[in-house]
Amino acid sequence: MTKRFKNHISNHALIYAILLIGLMLRLFYLREYSLLPDWTQLTVDNNFHHNWALSILNGNLLGDTTYFRAPLYVFYLAGIYKIFGVSLWAVRLFSVIPGLLSIYITYITGKEIYNKHTGLVAGFIHACFPIIYYFESELLLDSFFTLLFQIAIYFFIKWWKNDVTKFIFFSGLFFGLASITRPTALAIALFIFIIIILIKKTNIQPAIFFIFGLILCIAPVFVRNIVIADDPVLIASQGGINLYVGNNDASDGISAVLPAPLGFNWHIKQISYTAEKESGKKLSQGEVSSFWMSKAFTWIQKKPIRFLQLYAKKLYYNISNREISNNRYLHPFFSKIILLKYNYFSFGILFSLTIISILLTGRQNKQALFLVTVILLYILLTSIFFFSSRFRLPLLPLYIILSANTLVSIRFLLIKKRKMAFTIIGIALVCGLFSFYPIVPIPQGSASHFYSAKGLYYSAIDEQAKALVYFKKANETDKDYPENNLNIGATFVKMGMIDSARYYINREKYLHPLQSKGYTNAASVFYNLKMYDSAFIEINKSLALEPYQITANQLYARIIFKLNYSFLKIQKAVTNIRERTSDNIYIINDIAALIYNDTTINNALAVSILKDAIHSSPPPIETDDASFNQSSPNRLPLWNKQRAKSYYHLGYIYGISGKFTNAIIVSKKAIAIDSTLADAYINLISGYFSTNQIIEGQKILQIALGKFPYNKNLQQIQKILQR
Repeated sequence: MTKRFKNHISNHALIYAILLIGLMLRLFYLREYSLLPDWTQLTVDNNFHHNWALSILNGNLLGDTTYFRAPLYVFYLAGIYKIFGVSLWAVRLFSVIPGLLSIYITYITGKEIYNKHTGLVAGFIHACFPIIYYFESELLLDSFFTLLFQIAIYFFIKWWKNDVTKFIFFSGLFFGLASITRPTALAIALFIFIIIILIKKTNIQPAIFFIFGLILCIAPVFVRNIVIADDPVLIASQGGINLYVGNNDASDGISAVLPAPLGFNWHIKQISYTAEKESGKKLSQGEVSSFWMSKAFTWIQKKPIRFLQLYAKKLYYNISNREISNNRYLHPFFSKIILLKYNYFSFGILFSLTIISILLTGRQNKQALFLVTVILLYILLTSIFFFSSRFRLPLLPLYIILSANTLVSIRFLLIKKRKMAFTIIGIALVCGLFSFYPIVPIPQGSASHFYSAKGLYYSAIDEQAKALVYFKKANETDKDYPENNLNIGATFVKMGMIDSARYYINREKYLHPLQSKGYTNAASVFYNLKMYDSAFIEINKSLALEPYQITANQLYARIIFKLNYSFLKIQKAVTNIRERTSDNIYIINDIAALIYNDTTINNALAVSILKDAIHSSPPPIETDDASFNQSSPNRLPLWNKQRAKSYYHLGYIYGISGKFTNAIIVSKKAIAIDSTLADAYINLISGYFSTNQIIEGQKILQIALGKFPYNKNLQQIQKILQR
């Protein structure tokens, strides 16, 4: 071992030890987390990132429409999947690396602003802070954004102290990367730009290099939005709706809730439809964003007192000790994992220590004052929207550095300036109480939504008894919360308990008459009871509210085929369904099956719509509401399975119409796309036998029997041949 290497180890031994502690804590946490059912229960935003990353992995690199959310984190996630495979263990283990890098950046930033001791204390706090490593393991952009944000600030401070041009360029570059992860960083970048101008005054070169680094990252995203969607959106189009989420009559400061009928469970399609309906024209995603931004500003102008009250509440949440998430109710989750339950590092402590640091530092340390200013600006900016603990995550390293300064300095003060020390500590304790004491209560809906999310997960994997338990807990928390009664009713339908289902569905309709799902579920109940006229009335109420809903249109199609409509009436209804759902392939396949199972209808209509279906593509991933679900039906592999099903339906229709050559061609295509589709093999075998291609038919039969040995139709064909 060389002397230089020994000196390096000696000088850096403590930070390496801290990084090792951070690594061990994170690995232990992941092990404990993996033992819980929550491990696989991805929440709304996690699902969206996961499904979008899978779309990129399947070759959809440029996408289909304007970015609704900034894209960099999703490409990072897709890269992990590409290298390590699509695995929650892979992505969560890999998240440890940026987590450790983040600890190191906190250390070197603390050392740069104060001294090595402060940097080490800051690194240790960061390594052990529970909410930080909790978010690192989620499929959320916040930890990734935090790292980029930290690096950008570190390089700016390095430039400020050393006046080296490359540092200011790297600061701009990382602010650019942070901005295409979360556009909020742009506001802080603007603040940095102003500081650069003020520091250098007549020398504009550093400002130019900073802006160049920023533009280098943002320009490709801006150009991509123009080329792909003809929509000049700088980065992403979610800003408008996010502003309205935080500023409307239903806002509570912590939930992504909109006024009825949109509610808490609103969809991108829903907000786009509402914007277009009110505007009276087709809108791009950028125009949709502008529409909702305008509504938010209008609300603020009309209700300034309510806005200020709500803004004050959000400001308080930003400095409150409580951890709040709109993806998962954190308290019950933290209570399940020992590292989270008994780790007493909390935000309230950081807040108190930061107040002491501000009082101690005053104007002596400009870089420390800069950190305080960034914290204040960030809080003031993000409080315009709504609060979640993950939104303040990028500030935690800054709070930690300031807190570490307090811990390093307080010992000296207690010895040399005891009176001053006790005065400052007293002030900090008062501020700490302000953070710890729950001045503003958390809305009931937050806990209710947590239980609903758990119930929806178990419902999706067909464990209805477990789902019902969680849905009832949600209802006990808040009986009037949107969809609580509906979820119970829908579960009872799946369990065959129709009378119980009707009670809860009717209650949902009574409480929330402007939301469509209650009417859809009521129509489903009537359909199962074979009360088709009543089902038709309910489904039309649903479609009047949300004409684009896939489930409602599927049910509508099934109902009209039970009402003995004329061919012309059915043809018109099918055209309307296709227009309302943008030719959704699932609905087209359903309609095709309904048509050829109805002997009174000409199959030409089914052939026509199926030919369109086989050329269809999934909805744009950037705005696909289905991607927020645990298993999106619009993933390319699942969509291709539906294309195979479309070919199968065509093959069946050609077969019963005597067009056996056509049946053979499309059945082969169905099998080429989805070799697990047993019915396509049956079509192909029938086509070969019907055209006297006996040997080919027997070959395919043997292949099919090898794949599906228990398929009764294949067994029947074999018995006929053996006679």
